[in-house]
Amino acid sequence: MIRTLDASDFIETKKKRPFYSDTSSSAGVRSAATTEIQQRRELFGIKGVLCKKDKGMVVYREGEDGDSFYLLQKGSITLNINHGMIVESVEPLEFFGAESVFSKKWLTTAVVNDDAELYEFKNSDLMNSIDFGKGSELLKIVEQAYTKERVKLLLYKISHFTGINENELKDIAKKTTIIPFKKGQIMDIKPEEGLYMVSEGKIILVREDISNSADSVYKCGDIIYKPLFKLAGEEDGEMLRLNEKFVQRMVEISEPFKGKINEEMKKRERYAKSAGIKQKNIEPAAHVMLEKEQKPAAVTENKSDIKKEEKRERLNTHEISLLLSASPVFGSIGLKERTKIAKCAELACFDKNQEIIKAGAYCEGKFYIIKKGQVKILRASSRGNIITAGWLEEGDFFGEMPLIYNVESSESIISITNIELLAINKGDFKDLYDYHPSFKTAIINRQKERTRGFSEIENNLKALSIMNFMVENGLTYAANLKVYELNKCINCFSCVKACKERHGTARFRRIGPKYSYASVPQSCRTCKHPTCLSKCRKDAIKREDNGEIAINSKCVGCGLCAKSCAFGAIEVIEAEIVNGKAKRKSVKCEHCRGYRDCACVSECPTGAMKHVDPRTYFKHLLTQQEVK
Repeated sequence: MIRTLDASDFIETKKKRPFYSDTSSSAGVRSAATTEIQQRRELFGIKGVLCKKDKGMVVYREGEDGDSFYLLQKGSITLNINHGMIVESVEPLEFFGAESVFSKKWLTTAVVNDDAELYEFKNSDLMNSIDFGKGSELLKIVEQAYTKERVKLLLYKISHFTGINENELKDIAKKTTIIPFKKGQIMDIKPEEGLYMVSEGKIILVREDISNSADSVYKCGDIIYKPLFKLAGEEDGEMLRLNEKFVQRMVEISEPFKGKINEEMKKRERYAKSAGIKQKNIEPAAHVMLEKEQKPAAVTENKSDIKKEEKRERLNTHEISLLLSASPVFGSIGLKERTKIAKCAELACFDKNQEIIKAGAYCEGKFYIIKKGQVKILRASSRGNIITAGWLEEGDFFGEMPLIYNVESSESIISITNIELLAINKGDFKDLYDYHPSFKTAIINRQKERTRGFSEIENNLKALSIMNFMVENGLTYAANLKVYELNKCINCFSCVKACKERHGTARFRRIGPKYSYASVPQSCRTCKHPTCLSKCRKDAIKREDNGEIAINSKCVGCGLCAKSCAFGAIEVIEAEIVNGKAKRKSVKCEHCRGYRDCACVSECPTGAMKHVDPRTYFKHLLTQQEVK
């Protein structure tokens, strides 16, 4: 719901008596200057100027560059598109023109329907105020207004309907949401979540048996009804999750819309048959949308068949192609090269701390691209010492040197986590390297970067020690790290007390590895590839949309997640007594999820406790002095 404003949100600017050197200046000039000062107001500390507009005047026009947004004080404004089609009527104390803050251009034409008074706010003032921490609340309200307006515009743009009036559209738009997606992003949408329409970009179905079908690509205006398979972004874009009421109404009044749904239903039925999925009640769209479907009964499946299916889908051509296009190394290679890699690659899996390539060997004549996980590189320095030269993660590669130059490997590659690799044999790699220039260029450029980076690390002992510390203590795959600085800490334990007061028990321990004055306590690191998620049998621990790993009410306290965590970040406690028995549950630091602040950070009197990005933080330590 978009919050409306009242007089208490406004601060009247203090009136200043204008100074006139000539006492004989006319009273009319004084009056005009005083009126101008009275017409200035502040909203959340941001100055706005009150403007008066007569009926029929245009405030701004569709497609023009915009540098302001507005708040209607009195009167009425209509927002039009396509030279007259009314999208919305703006009511007093509502924002309009908010798209200029985000898209820099007006998406509509604002026309004064009745004599109006409105406040004009400059985008630059809003952005400057955010930098100083003043305008964040106003920005949220403006963003909500922009989203509401844009949903309506998208419905008009992609549906081409005329039978829905303005009030009906307002009601429909309230429950229609915009879902953005990135190129290469895999979206695992539950089938029961309904009907979607692509409003921008392209989406593909991630399924091996339809990878060569043109019907597997959805573009602007296409409908996706209860998708049977995962969806992936072929290009950056957005899709709308449509309100059921909107769908029903459109089926009634729009034959083209109804035809699109019928077309999608036929496509869905064809895919269901090709994949061997049993579907019930696949009917024409008008019946499907106007009547509630019953969920099909559960079907018992053979577990061995499920495993085979999962393994085959993990090597899906589309998914690998998207992984490569999102890779910083292979993002620039052509579609032909990505397709060849996807078709000739085999899946290779290794456990944590397993040697994949040994220095001095020709390995297995394979080239590896990391699909999931991390590896570390060990090699001999110029002094003959074996050092950690760096680590590699998703989208990077290794094992190319013996294949290109027919030499022994100068590096040992060891898995830091459980890892999945795309393995390409020597013949296919040589074909890619010799006959596809963009692939060869990507390999050579990355080799130069590594050589330069290794040289810098080898000649900087402090950088080398930080690299070893991060790799050996698992900080390279941490996304959110708790750190307390020993040079500021006074051992008052306010951080532990604050955590215990808020959650009932302290969710971290002040023990752990130390580097210089930085100490890493025993706490959740929000790992990129957490082992705790896969061990839970009750679906009680999940990664949320913001990346945080949280334990929910399904937890039975079995402790499997705690045993699998390599950092001791999860603890099983007795939470309460139920029917005379102690109920157990797992707890972990969730970085005060649901609160406005982190208790341990806020209550630290010296600022010693911090939440940091580990790579940024330890890179910063390179410029700091050691604590003596």
